[in-house]
Amino acid sequence: MRVITGGTFDPLHMGHVAMLQQAQGLNETFGTSPLQVIVPERTRRLVPLLPGKVRAELVTALFHSWGVPVEPHVVDMSQGKADEELHRATGWDRQSPDVLHISGIKAVDLPGYCEVATRHSWNRHPTNRKRVYVVGDPQYANVSATDIRATLSRSASSEAAYLSTLEHLETSRTLPSSTAQILARPDVRQHFTQGDAQGIAD
Repeated sequence: MRVITGGTFDPLHMGHVAMLQQAQGLNETFGTSPLQVIVPERTRRLVPLLPGKVRAELVTALFHSWGVPVEPHVVDMSQGKADEELHRATGWDRQSPDVLHISGIKAVDLPGYCEVATRHSWNRHPTNRKRVYVVGDPQYANVSATDIRATLSRSASSEAAYLSTLEHLETSRTLPSSTAQILARPDVRQHFTQGDAQGIAD
């Protein structure tokens, strides 16, 4: 079975980390290949501050710090062709494996459920796939990438603000030091400069 999860990860925060940890646990139980992580280059309503390739690198560094393999796929979901891009990225256009789709939701949306609730639903794919809703850790219920981006847009330096959003992850040793190394690269830093000049997209 192929296990898939994903997110914009703009920026990567503690709620994402908790979801990815649970997704990896499910992949160890059900998966037959490395966990597939979908990272949109952009969506219909959002142009992230950092390119999809960089955000995929950050997620990969996180998994490598756990000592497990992961296969990130950067796809463009801005043109309404999510199915086609998702199929191509994960090989569904060449084969039709069983798929387990991991979706993170807030605990308050599934009252009475524990950590994992299993559901079956149509999810924009040609066949009925298994979908597992991973209930988020309540302590991160108020962590919002949208709110973080709003804070970044008000900051004098988006780079400093972006790094500060990762700082608590670094100090808790949840994220590896390699994330800071990625963010310090000249090819990545230029995006912060552009963000400061143009403003950060909502």
